[in-house]
Amino acid sequence: MKKIIAILIVLLVTGFTFAAPPINIGPNVEGLDAGIFQAKFNAAPKAVDVNGIAQKLVGNEQFSTFGNVRSYNVSNTVLRIDSAKGDVVFRKPFNLDTAVIAILPSKEEAPAIALQHLADLDMMPASEELVLQDVGGLTVATYDASTGETIELEKIRTVYFRREIAGIPVHGASRVVVKLGENGELLGVIKRWTEVSMETLHPSQLKSNNQFRSLVNQGALKRNAAASRVDIKEAKLVLWDDGTFIEPALLVQGDAFDNDVKYVTDFVIPLLKNPQATYPGEAELTGDMPQE
Repeated sequence: MKKIIAILIVLLVTGFTFAAPPINIGPNVEGLDAGIFQAKFNAAPKAVDVNGIAQKLVGNEQFSTFGNVRSYNVSNTVLRIDSAKGDVVFRKPFNLDTAVIAILPSKEEAPAIALQHLADLDMMPASEELVLQDVGGLTVATYDASTGETIELEKIRTVYFRREIAGIPVHGASRVVVKLGENGELLGVIKRWTEVSMETLHPSQLKSNNQFRSLVNQGALKRNAAASRVDIKEAKLVLWDDGTFIEPALLVQGDAFDNDVKYVTDFVIPLLKNPQATYPGEAELTGDMPQE
């Protein structure tokens, strides 16, 4: 009896130790040679025509300011413009009444209409960076008691754009979203698209493969601590945008297993030894880095 009690006391004092899941890093997971991408991008604020955008969207209405952000709220129409970053958020109310059928632009027509709205507002990003990502929208459902059928009605057509620089996808803050209503009316815009200037990097500023693989292990473990196994399959070159800096990074992708259940795991790791951008989960990757 005393022996059992002693064992329990030891367990309570020392705590339980669980084995970490094995992290399997595939052959396609490596850092990149310095010559592949030797640039990062720093914010280069572009003057935003705050008055012009506001005039077109809400007219001569009163506004409030907080720092660099000017805000309008007119009859439930909301407009916020950050004059420093160029960020714009616009939202206009729309009719959710299921008895009203909205005549929306088709998914094929919507991208061109969205681009025209951006051009009219002088909010068009560089065409070589703007990439159509998807066309979706908002659908509401109504139940017809007489027939027992559920009828779905489209109320908004939404166009999503992502960003590429030099053909490399930008992950993070950069996005443009345009919401269209009846006959292509502009119902909303979200623009987060920091203008940047390029800075050439020296090869010594990039992490070595050993350092990179150490962060892959840390990232996979921190995000999948309960998994029974993690298989890291590949790392893709991307640019990470935290809203101020755009830097070269690697998007790490793989599969994690919780017994028989498989799910996708992915995370972003900076390529720079001393990154300026803030990365998701960055505080978790605090382990010692191997020396070159």
